Amino acid sequence: MDSEKSGSRAIKKKYRSEGGKPSEPKTLAVRLLKNKAEKQRRDRLNGYITELSNIVPMVKNSSKPMDKVSVLRLAAAHMRLNYSCLNPKYFNSNIPALPAAIQSNLEKVEKNIGGFIIVTTLSGIVLFCSRCIKDFVGFQSIDLIGQCIYNYVKANEQSFLKKKVDSAIARCKKENFKSKVVKLHMQQRPSSRSTEVRHRKMLFKLSVHCNNSFDESLTKPMENLRKVKHRDFGAASVVLMFVEPMKIEPKINRAYLLSHQEIYFTIHGLQGQIMYADQRIATITGYMPQDVQGISAYQYILDTDVPMALFAQKA
Repeated sequence: MDSEKSGSRAIKKKYRSEGGKPSEPKTLAVRLLKNKAEKQRRDRLNGYITELSNIVPMVKNSSKPMDKVSVLRLAAAHMRLNYSCLNPKYFNSNIPALPAAIQSNLEKVEKNIGGFIIVTTLSGIVLFCSRCIKDFVGFQSIDLIGQCIYNYVKANEQSFLKKKVDSAIARCKKENFKSKVVKLHMQQRPSSRSTEVRHRKMLFKLSVHCNNSFDESLTKPMENLRKVKHRDFGAASVVLMFVEPMKIEPKINRAYLLSHQEIYFTIHGLQGQIMYADQRIATITGYMPQDVQGISAYQYILDTDVPMALFAQKA
């Protein structure tokens, strides 16, 4: 009996410590059941995400750990890619297959083209990104896949890029497949020790690749709801972007060059005597300016060059 009383007192004390009343055991039981159900739901969700991470190749082959949001994003991107570009039912490409020699050395080709490739839907969702993007902006390809490409350019240039993409789509409708070239600042991956957002000036070459159903999906968007979804998924067409860094010419400090190149100037009288000499004459000829002042410049010129110097002076 004493043990039962002490146990009941402990339960009542626990209720009071949790802010409840001794008359609320039923409320606590309901709360415990809800917490247990919520934990089971989280465990099931984590189990499904773990299963997805073992199925999706982009997550399974990743060299860095993935959080839950990244696993879900890449899983959606994998389904979108297989539903659109890799599905011959909705996307038939007229581009011939690459030769076997190029396919076997595709990684070397990617590293030597001087840029990287991004494939997006018409709405800007990244379907594919070259692995060599890391060499230019620091991001890995899986960092961009499933994201919106507009989020990786400067905020004041996003509307400009959208306008150019829409223009390329309009050209494609008119069967004008000429690519458009735009200059944009693309975001670089911030370092682990800094939160500063840096951008690199890049050259974007935009072109639209589509199949035969492209015109129908744009001219009759409400005829079939599935076609509208396909358009968002990029099943009928994709935007191909070849991105390369801008070749920025270095800023030339002309004053610095003039002060460091092997040249000096002098002022002469009518008879050729040196009236003034630049300080650089000392480093080039070894004579100090005061050593040559008042002396004829022809004394320092080869005899064979004197006629040419006289002609230049009279000219």
